[in-house]
Amino acid sequence: GRSDIATLTVKSKITALDETIVIAYGKTTKRLSTSSQSSITFEEIGKQPISNPILALQGRISGLQIKQASGAPGSQVIIQLRGRNSIANGNTPLIILDGVPFPTTTLNNALGGAGSYSSPLDNINPSDIDRIDILKDADATAIYGSRGANGVILITTKKSGTEKTSFFVKLNKGTGAITRRMELMSTSQYLAMRREAFANDGAVMTNSNAPDLLLWDTTRNTDWQEQLIGKTVYQTNVNFGVSGGNSLTQFFVSGGYYKETSVFPGDFGSKKINGSLSLNHQSEDKRFTLSFSGSYLINDNILPREDVSRRITLAPNAPKLYLSSGGLNWENSTWINPMSVLERWFNSKTHVFNSTLSFGYQITKQLQIKVSNGFSRQYLKEHGITPQTSFNPSTASASSATFGRTELQTLITEPQLIYNWYIKKHSIDAVGGMTIQQTDNQSFQQTGTGYSSDGLLYSAQAASTVSTTIDMETKYRYTGQFARIGYQYDKKYLVSVTARRDGSSRYGPTDRFANFYSAGLGWVFSKEKWLQNQRMLSFGKLRMSWGRSGNDQIGDYRYLDLYSAYSNPYQSITPFYPTQLFNPSFSWEEVNKKEFGIELGFLQDRLQLNANYYHNVTRNQLIQYPLPTTTGFAGVLKNQPATILNTGLEIELSGTLLKRTRKNWSFSFNLTVPRNKLVRFEGLSSSSYANTFVIGQSLNISKRFGFKGVDPSTGVYTFIDYDNNNQLSSPQDEQKIIDGSQLCFGGFQQNLVFGRFTISLLVQFARQPYASNSLVWFSRPGSLSNQPSYITNRWQKPGDESNIQRYSVSNAGANNAYGYYQFSDASFSDASYLRLRNLYFAFDALTPSLKKLGFKKINLFLQGHNLITVTSYKGLDPETQTFLPPIKLITAGIEINF
Repeated sequence: GRSDIATLTVKSKITALDETIVIAYGKTTKRLSTSSQSSITFEEIGKQPISNPILALQGRISGLQIKQASGAPGSQVIIQLRGRNSIANGNTPLIILDGVPFPTTTLNNALGGAGSYSSPLDNINPSDIDRIDILKDADATAIYGSRGANGVILITTKKSGTEKTSFFVKLNKGTGAITRRMELMSTSQYLAMRREAFANDGAVMTNSNAPDLLLWDTTRNTDWQEQLIGKTVYQTNVNFGVSGGNSLTQFFVSGGYYKETSVFPGDFGSKKINGSLSLNHQSEDKRFTLSFSGSYLINDNILPREDVSRRITLAPNAPKLYLSSGGLNWENSTWINPMSVLERWFNSKTHVFNSTLSFGYQITKQLQIKVSNGFSRQYLKEHGITPQTSFNPSTASASSATFGRTELQTLITEPQLIYNWYIKKHSIDAVGGMTIQQTDNQSFQQTGTGYSSDGLLYSAQAASTVSTTIDMETKYRYTGQFARIGYQYDKKYLVSVTARRDGSSRYGPTDRFANFYSAGLGWVFSKEKWLQNQRMLSFGKLRMSWGRSGNDQIGDYRYLDLYSAYSNPYQSITPFYPTQLFNPSFSWEEVNKKEFGIELGFLQDRLQLNANYYHNVTRNQLIQYPLPTTTGFAGVLKNQPATILNTGLEIELSGTLLKRTRKNWSFSFNLTVPRNKLVRFEGLSSSSYANTFVIGQSLNISKRFGFKGVDPSTGVYTFIDYDNNNQLSSPQDEQKIIDGSQLCFGGFQQNLVFGRFTISLLVQFARQPYASNSLVWFSRPGSLSNQPSYITNRWQKPGDESNIQRYSVSNAGANNAYGYYQFSDASFSDASYLRLRNLYFAFDALTPSLKKLGFKKINLFLQGHNLITVTSYKGLDPETQTFLPPIKLITAGIEINF
């Protein structure tokens, strides 16, 4: 007989669904996850010329809104995940760096640079990061208990993992400038406006009210945007490292240097230097593991005390900046020289140390014990000066200097038991443990006045008078016990349950502890038999989650009786006055989260679609409860029966259009449609929020007068809330409600690899119909201040139809109307935008001959950031909206591995 032997080879295809993702206290895959989360890796982060790693997430993550407060180096970044949950307290996600909570609020005290405080996240080197994971729903965040209400961002740094010694060097340099400029009046347009304003009011020009017309050079035409914020930015970024080891012990050492100048005239900018170390070790039987990682960074930032972009409204024929002698020109005291602002600078120098030490032991095949320990320290030293040279010599003003320091230390330990069991189609994974954390915060600030010379402003002892304005020390202690258990059957039915009990020193003895929990379900329906005989759908999963988490971003000691000291002593004794009432019974703000999601894969997972609907309800709001003035207090902090609803739809689409050897074309798209609403607020009308919020409306509203247009007969602005005598009639009933929320936002990314070339781009978009526009910057048309060029289409004579009132220099009706105009709905404009956020072009220069010399990678690359912005926004930038625009950067560099 015949005997046939057949050999069947089965290849397991690894797709993006099977890649490992980081979750709270563990890892899983997208295929088997029951939670909602997103992530980016070091490849995507490395394509962007940024100094703050959180900016790498802009436009890439659904549900996540990131906004730069200013384009100044190191400026604050506003982060919000799935809406605003709290009325009066923090709404920033919890950020965990290698297991240690990382501060998200600025460490600066009363000092600020260029109109914006600095971001602590700017003190993390992006090149040290391996991945960033964003946890969104209850199933992902409830295990963080009282800290997970606003979502969680996990930052994981690079670790050692190779046995063979290898080196890498990455260098890039580039230049930049502000993204956009406003079109302002030229000198001829400006002077015509001023003369017409005097004629309209029948006013007489004098040297004091019209120096621009009578004293200044009427032929000068200065572009103040070019003079004040038009300087070229230079950026240098160098990173290098070495890794190696053997089968049992591996190490990774890296270092970096970063420098970025600013658009302001003068020597302003940021300099950073950092180093990091990572060690991994395991015993020969692989049962004992030990890992350590540590990093140290110094960030030296110097900026003006004020954002001088606000001074671009100066008259275009204003006097020259400097005298021939080099001193500031004050032109007979007829103006404020903008360069005087730049004489007043602010320096912050931050030292940041982060470290983690973890060790584990595999007790049995299923059971492991692990202990993670972390320590972080941030030390900030501040120095700001206001020298005599920054004042007009004709005024009697004294120089001053401010000195401050802030130290923040966090120590945390988390022992854990990890259990994994599987048999046939069943598998269970579980983790249980506890958290013990202490954070110490010390702040001290002094102000010196009465210096005999500006050269002594660097010393507090040289001041004739020194006052202590801040002297504070706080301690935050926190403990929690947590557990999570997950069950899978045939990798088809998925269940996850988490629980946590927290205790915090931020709350009084009555409600110091609280319980948090969640449950997640998943069904991989594509594994069902009735879907096995089709080729279109390769993966399908339904999931849902429900749970409760809390918000503890209220600050320390808010439940205690607090007293403050008067600045002036009485009979050599410093008196104190009460500032806060004792309330031992307030507790966490609670966020109840629900979510439904569907994940689909088509054509062997080459096309993937994820959609999430979330429904988050926040109750137990912590706000000030008003008290009678006879008590001596305006209110007391307590839980109010107020409810906030955040809902939204998130859509993520990604795919691979072409996948061949050295030819790859992939894309991703994300869209978020969020909605925010104040559902309930008992006693709103009698609270301090009566003019701020409206039940049934978003928390992002503003109440404004309704702009009615220009009266064709008088040429003066009119408003819906005003009667015929231009008097306010009934503002409380008739004010217009403006919702400043983003109605939708997202991004589109493409990656193309063709031979030795790589091209990647990211386009970010946002739809925001109402945002504060340039009216907050400008005075009334006709005053001694430049204007946007569009106001030349103004009312000139009776019968004219225009939305710009007549020019005026007086304090009469036209001026009053302009004041109302600034507080009307006309002060808002559409801040929707489409921005080419990132463009990356690389060439693989590694040749066979270079490989023989030991090189593993040689990439030449070109990066662009904030290159093109399409918007109709009336202002400098639709993202920052008020302050200095983000910087447009173009850098070139080389990356070498050997």
